[in-house]
Amino acid sequence: MVNTTIPEALTWANSDAQGISTREGVITAWPGSMPTQAQVDQWETDYAAAIADKSLPAARAMARFDTEQFADMKAILSVIADVTDTDFADIKAKFIAERKALE
Repeated sequence: MVNTTIPEALTWANSDAQGISTREGVITAWPGSMPTQAQVDQWETDYAAAIADKSLPAARAMARFDTEQFADMKAILSVIADVTDTDFADIKAKFIAERKALE
C-alpha cells in the first residue's frame, strides 16, 4: 500500500497523468506500475518546495510549454502579443457590426 498526504503532488509530478486515484490517503489506481513510497515521498517534498518557491511552478509550466505539442499555441500567442489596443478596438467594432448585420 502506497500512501500520500498531498494527492495533488502525484499529478503535478507526473504531468497530470490520467488514471491516478486516491482514497483516504491511499493510492487506489495508477496508470502503469504503482510508484514506490519513496517516489511518492520525494514528489511530495518537491511539490511542497515548488509551492513555497513561486518561481518553480512557472518554470515547470514553461518547460511543458516548450514541447512540440504546444507549437501552434506558441505561434498564436506570439501574434496576440503583437496586437495593440487600437487593433483590439477595430476588431471589436467589426465584430459588433457583423453581429448587428446578422440580426
